[in-house]
Amino acid sequence: MRSVVGFILLLVVVALVFPFTPWVETLPSLFSQLSTVPIWHIVLLTVLSLSGLLFPPHPDTHPSVQTTMRFRSVLLFGIGGLLLLEPFLLLITLGLANTAVNERLFSLILPNPNESAFSLLAVVWWVVLPACIEEWVFRKRLFDWLRPIVGTASTVSLTALLFAVAHGNALQALLALPIGLLLGVMRVRQQRVLPCIIVHAVHNVLLLSLNSLFVYPFVAPVLFIIGIWLIVIALGCLYPRTPRFNKWLYLGSVSCMLFCIAAIPTWKRLQTGLWVSAAHRHVIHKRVPVTLIIDRLSQLSGTPIMTADRHNGLCKQLQIQPAQDDLRQALVLATLDPVVLEQWATETSIGVEDALFLLIESGEVHVFIDDAIRRLAIHYPEDFGIVAGEYPQALIWLFPYETYREHLVAFLAHTSYPQRARLARSLFVAFGEDVLVELMLSIPASRVGIQDRHCLLRLYKGTDGLERIRAHVEKHPELQTAWWAH
Repeated sequence: MRSVVGFILLLVVVALVFPFTPWVETLPSLFSQLSTVPIWHIVLLTVLSLSGLLFPPHPDTHPSVQTTMRFRSVLLFGIGGLLLLEPFLLLITLGLANTAVNERLFSLILPNPNESAFSLLAVVWWVVLPACIEEWVFRKRLFDWLRPIVGTASTVSLTALLFAVAHGNALQALLALPIGLLLGVMRVRQQRVLPCIIVHAVHNVLLLSLNSLFVYPFVAPVLFIIGIWLIVIALGCLYPRTPRFNKWLYLGSVSCMLFCIAAIPTWKRLQTGLWVSAAHRHVIHKRVPVTLIIDRLSQLSGTPIMTADRHNGLCKQLQIQPAQDDLRQALVLATLDPVVLEQWATETSIGVEDALFLLIESGEVHVFIDDAIRRLAIHYPEDFGIVAGEYPQALIWLFPYETYREHLVAFLAHTSYPQRARLARSLFVAFGEDVLVELMLSIPASRVGIQDRHCLLRLYKGTDGLERIRAHVEKHPELQTAWWAH
């Protein structure tokens, strides 16, 4: 009767966190509002522990020397198998990210490199406690209770399935299923549950530490190579070390290593292709806020996650299949690569002028976006003159006078009427009368028009306007005809 009650409690825990149920997201968020401590996590682990206590205990035999050797080999096999599984779990994650869009997957594809997942509280809550309690319940109490009833193979399958669906969402369930099968096989080969706890803890540590390294191109090959070596060491501990065995062991390990090294370029191409496709899907989708995308792309710029292949691939995908929202497309390309933004603006029906309007009207103040606007403004001064006429205050934070004086003069020089008069009014509003006079008088003589003196005098309200023009012309006689023609 106790076992039945324990199994029912276990099913209650599984039902509370079962994927696709309406309460699977609301209950954790409700408890998170009560305290910063993961109360929901504590409640689930408590109920899970209570269900494990209700299953009948199974006495363990005292380990002998042979069992100790078997413990070591099973542990090495488990960790090695786990490290071999992790790269494939990465591909599964990237594959799922190509079919669904949410902020959880987005944080895995484009993680925050400045966010450290390691802390004492995180190690306790997400490494130690889950590994100990879950393995004690699933691979010890439940495993020993089910094995005489349904057999070994069915017990391994059922415990792995329950272990998987108890992880709260479809992605974690899919990733936990092969891990559960591996842990079940380990439990069959070793009467003690301690190797399962250690391997489970190693898996949690990898997920916690690789949160920002999860999509680094070099992580998967390194894990794969370490996993092969651990399995080789486990074989050496398990079987008698005869010369013939050593020969084949070394030959097999070296062959596997050479195969892994040769497969690294293919693996990187496959991983890069999946990453680019998943990142593009999340970038263009409205479900992920564009401000979050801009921040994350700027944080990852220059990091090993955003390699040149991934950067170029993402830019190419955005050109082939742009976002339906032009503002979103412009902001993302401005953050990724101003050159690609310029190509998109000039080669499509958007145009540079509309692209500048989109970027300035968005109000997004970011160093990458500002640099992209400056590039477009410098290359297309006529279009920028029109935009600056509508948004004079943008000149203050885009082109500070002390830093970009020469660029402001170039804008005036390369802008024709009536855009020059409109730009002059914007400069007057942004920087004041004295700055406007300095900029107007710095225009090369070949670019000064007959309307420039009238425009300057009309905007400049000081009484010494003519005197300043006359003094400037005296210093530069070549401007005499330009400024005093009418």
